[in-house]
Amino acid sequence: MKIAYVAKMFPRLSETFVLNEILELERQGAEVVVFSALKPNEGRFHPQLALLKAQVVYLEDLDPKKWAAWIAPLWSRLASRRDRLFGELESAIAAGDPRRVDLVWQSAWMACRLEELGVERMHAHFATLPSTLAYLVNRIAGIPFSFTAHAKDIYVYRPEETLLAEKLAAADFGITVTEFNRRHMLSILPPEVHQKVRVLHNGVSLATFTPPDAEGREEDLILGVGRLVPKKGFDVLVEACGLLAMRGARFRCIIAGEGPELESLRERSRALGLEDRVEFTGPVTSEDVRRLMRRAAVFCLPCRVSADANVDALPTVLLEALATGLPAVSTRLSGIPEIIDDGLSGVLVDPEDADATARSLETILASPELRLRYGVNGRDKAERCFDLEKNVASLHTMFKGGSPDPHRSGASAATPGGGSRARVLYVSGDPGIPFGGSKGAAVHVRQFLDALDASGCDATLVTARRDPKSMLAPPYPVVVATGARSSRLASALGAGAEGFGEVLDFGGNSAMLDAIEREARGRSFDVVYERYSLLGVAGCAFARASGLPFVVEVNSPLVLEAERFRGLRDGDLARRVERLVLGSANHVIAVSEEVRDYVLGIVPGAPVSVLPNAVDPSRFDRPGDGWRRRLGGEDDVIVGFVGRVRPWHGVDRLVDALSLALQAHPRLRLCIVGNADGEADAIVERARERGIAGRVTLLGEVRFEDIPGVLGAMDILAAPYPDMSDFYFSPLKLFEYMAAAKPIVASRIGQVARLLRDGETALLVPPGDVPAMAGALGRIASNAEFANRLGRNARAAVESGHTWQHRMGVVLGLFDSVRGGKAATSRVS
Repeated sequence: MKIAYVAKMFPRLSETFVLNEILELERQGAEVVVFSALKPNEGRFHPQLALLKAQVVYLEDLDPKKWAAWIAPLWSRLASRRDRLFGELESAIAAGDPRRVDLVWQSAWMACRLEELGVERMHAHFATLPSTLAYLVNRIAGIPFSFTAHAKDIYVYRPEETLLAEKLAAADFGITVTEFNRRHMLSILPPEVHQKVRVLHNGVSLATFTPPDAEGREEDLILGVGRLVPKKGFDVLVEACGLLAMRGARFRCIIAGEGPELESLRERSRALGLEDRVEFTGPVTSEDVRRLMRRAAVFCLPCRVSADANVDALPTVLLEALATGLPAVSTRLSGIPEIIDDGLSGVLVDPEDADATARSLETILASPELRLRYGVNGRDKAERCFDLEKNVASLHTMFKGGSPDPHRSGASAATPGGGSRARVLYVSGDPGIPFGGSKGAAVHVRQFLDALDASGCDATLVTARRDPKSMLAPPYPVVVATGARSSRLASALGAGAEGFGEVLDFGGNSAMLDAIEREARGRSFDVVYERYSLLGVAGCAFARASGLPFVVEVNSPLVLEAERFRGLRDGDLARRVERLVLGSANHVIAVSEEVRDYVLGIVPGAPVSVLPNAVDPSRFDRPGDGWRRRLGGEDDVIVGFVGRVRPWHGVDRLVDALSLALQAHPRLRLCIVGNADGEADAIVERARERGIAGRVTLLGEVRFEDIPGVLGAMDILAAPYPDMSDFYFSPLKLFEYMAAAKPIVASRIGQVARLLRDGETALLVPPGDVPAMAGALGRIASNAEFANRLGRNARAAVESGHTWQHRMGVVLGLFDSVRGGKAATSRVS
């Protein structure tokens, strides 16, 4: 296939993604020719330009004042298109736009040249001049086209200026590089063109940008790379360096790039006394960037929205940092949370916040373990979502007239249903997690499946039990395991399971396997996804017997929990089963870094990714007026704890903190909403002993659908976890708290401390510290403006990177990866 790429200026040092995309297309067998409106005006070029085979045609060589001279030889070839050509000229003249008249003549010349070259279709980068040229060629000669929208072209320019809707209507499709961009485009475009918008992330060469050996890193080096323009926020990085110097931190910083802000940045650096600490390199090539990234300890790009509304959409340098295993500090802005998973592969802060930027850099520089963890997670994310080869293959498929596979790395359509739907068998074998139930684990299963369905997957749930009170009717099949014992359990498990297949039957595995096999007779599956349950092996057994890829989700160290809290009798058997299941998985999903470490302690080297819980923020947009009267008086300041109450939730300490805080803030009231089981009596007695029984309410369990209203009726939300040496949770309630846009008081522990920012999205206190917790409650209760700011920031943080839509991007990339790999086998014996 021969494709014409249309650009404003080619090549361009700051648009590496265009060059890399063309080179990868050529590597995959496409023939490319480039039409560039302007010649390059930069003195440096990326070294990979030498690999380019494509001919480059410059429209700048066509003098618009002499259009008759270069159009005259083409009149005979334009004869059949004169009506369309003159129609475009008349429109341009009627609009009083002489530049548009020039573009029409250039497009007519370009159409003839494309036909001479045998070009089958065009693709333009940016929704401005390049796509205008492609659009006009299409109008005149009918050559098919598509285009990619990036950032400035859709945020600074109005859609009527760029003819965005008209271009989409005429194009085969329009690509944009982030889900954030897609949502913006749909908000400014008429509904009839929405289905034309597709998302395809830019990619990075994973063979070029590779992590160095550990000793190759300079442990005090901060790196920033990009054009020195306002939207990149390098002035914030310089201010952060000033703060680091004031705090006595050991660091150096290299800022690589050129642009109009260079002198002002140098001047500010000198004013802060940073001449020996901050170096400005000037313009750099991609090879320079690669070498710098392999040296640095941390990358920083504190992007902002500039005064003209320009904003970075998907900064290529952040993709390169991920691929190089380089931890990054950036901002919660535009598509950046689609690159950096906050707390997993780096840290995201608010734009303009030099102090938070400095603190994040200091934390990463001080911890080799954290740098390694972020780097490994980042490389994993790059391989799953930003692989140049895979993403360009999706683009190539679109050029050939196919739909992008939404499960391929980085590709998705505007609406579900485009491309092949991954057929997922979801197995939940724990009878204590009934489908449709209100406990956190049941809610997690439901929301995960809902998100899979919304993402275009064809999911089927096989579950041990359904909540008899639930009236839930989901859009995917739900199969409840019932019936006779299966004699195939031991043989299905195969090698590595000898000697305990029959023993496992009491756990319900036979009925689960029987239900799975009955379902599989009527439909095919691509992936088996099992929520790991104690002694549960049905999903693992089916995957191994059928040769399907197997993904297992681990939410906690179940064997340790069962031994500690539930009196597990046969721990040795449970550990053998756990080792078999985890060792059989093509991939393991752990909900926290602590759970990941637990998995690696059982099966060293297991392919495991951290995927925290998430939330659908749209559920929490309703007011809580109807619940306010049930929770307390109108004048009360209601402190809420929502969720099942267990000893490790620290509710007893929350009662103690309330008794202290009431001395200065008598309007405080504690409301506990959820199943307290055996803890209720102890809570009531503790409140009575402290003389605050009248200020503590236990409401009991409420429906899943009522949680948003309950949270909306509260004033402060609490997650008072005690001090625990093995805090491994990814608390679903925390994501719901954030989505409710309420101020949060939480313990500084585990994933809680990584998810929340003290003083920005919550107040964090030492685990179990009752006076600190009381002080935090009082601080929020006495300052409504501060409370509202915490709530707004928490909501913004969850929207920017912790929705189920964000999580599905990871899951679908993982499914694509395992579908292309080997089926489930055992790594252990």
